[in-house]
Amino acid sequence: MKQVDMSHADGVAVESTGGMTSVASRLIVALLLIGLVVWIGLGVAQRMQARLHPEPARIPPPIAVEVMSVQTAPFVLTREYQGTVEADTRAVVSARVPGKVLAFALREGQAVSRGAELVLLDDTESRREVERLMALEERIAGELDLAQTTLLRENELFRQDGIAQAALDAARQRVHALQAQAREARAALDLARAKVDYAREQAPFAGLVQEVFVHEGEFVGIGAPLIALTSQERLKAVVAVSQGDASDIHAGQPVSLGVPAVGQTWPSRVELVHPTLDPATRNLTLSAFFPPDASTGHPGGTVRPGMAVRAVLEHTDEEEVILIPARAIHRGQTSARAFVVEGGVAVRRDLELGPSRQGWVQVLSGLAPGERLITTFNPRLATGEAVFVASEPGEAREPKAPQEPEGGR
Repeated sequence: MKQVDMSHADGVAVESTGGMTSVASRLIVALLLIGLVVWIGLGVAQRMQARLHPEPARIPPPIAVEVMSVQTAPFVLTREYQGTVEADTRAVVSARVPGKVLAFALREGQAVSRGAELVLLDDTESRREVERLMALEERIAGELDLAQTTLLRENELFRQDGIAQAALDAARQRVHALQAQAREARAALDLARAKVDYAREQAPFAGLVQEVFVHEGEFVGIGAPLIALTSQERLKAVVAVSQGDASDIHAGQPVSLGVPAVGQTWPSRVELVHPTLDPATRNLTLSAFFPPDASTGHPGGTVRPGMAVRAVLEHTDEEEVILIPARAIHRGQTSARAFVVEGGVAVRRDLELGPSRQGWVQVLSGLAPGERLITTFNPRLATGEAVFVASEPGEAREPKAPQEPEGGR
């Protein structure tokens, strides 16, 4: 009996504890549901409040821009033309006497000094002619001495009435004739000696062998080309200029001569402008000299005849023009525009543009001097857009002419 009562008591205790847990769970769930309903209600209320009382639209801040005062300035336009390096002095040495080539050992590209022997021709006939004329000169000199002695004697006899006037005149005529023969023989001898010298053709100047026309053992006649030389002492650029720019070219004009093959540029001036255009190309031809240190005839020189040249010339307008930086221009497919500041807002200006150079563009119409040009590029810019001037550096100025070629057409 005692055990049964204890078991019964335990069962009652267990049953009582399970009932209390179930009540607490229901209370927690109810609280969570109430909280969820309140949270949803507050969200709905906020949305309704936003619809009934919307916030006012925010005004975007002004656009910060840089501006500059539009001014006029001289416009220097650089244009590039193509040309070729040429030697200022070039000569084709030709045979001045006929003969066989006895010695010739030069090759194309070989350097020669002034006075160096180029070709040796057979001068046997010329030397024989020299010997013959020397003998003739000696004979005539002897006859002339005798004739002059005879003239002195005849003149003395004439004063003594020993001979007639005719005899004296004959003696004088004999002297005059022999004197003429002596002069003729002397001229012939000089020519024969020159022919001997002509058999040894020498370089008229220091340079390079450009082309060889003969070989050893070959017979050449008078006027046959032997060798072509080009001077390395003075090189020039020969440049073709389109006829549209011909009126802007004049002697003394600054020009930069660039040789891409050596990667160097030299300042120079136009030396010569040919008076007529090339009938085949309709181009004007000008020439300008390289400084002496550019040619291979001087230590460190690297330029050679035949190399390509890029000549950059400056064309300066006599009248000042409006120039603006290219970054200030908003370009469309067929139009260009810029913006100026008026009363704190941007105002659009449609532009007609001219040539450009080094980031500066000539404005033909659309802007006036003194206007405050917006140089900051911003796609938001439009007429009426509020702007804030963050910087105003000053006037537009044309940049200085470059020392290196800038490129061109």
